[in-house]
Amino acid sequence: VFANKICVHTIISIISNERFGVYSLYKEAKEIWDSVITGYTTKHLEMIEDKDIKVQINESHKLLEDFKS
Repeated sequence: VFANKICVHTIISIISNERFGVYSLYKEAKEIWDSVITGYTTKHLEMIEDKDIKVQINESHKLLEDFKS
């Protein structure tokens, strides 16, 4: 319980003011983290019609690798 409070506080303290209202409603750090990751990957993994598909796939793989590290 204490570790969760520390994690929630840490995450909440580093997010932007515009996102604070969204993430401050969560009680569990894992919920916040999962929501942030889902939102970030969804936003950054969109395919662009005019861009080479191989380039987009490589960029997506790099983004996912960055999350793992």
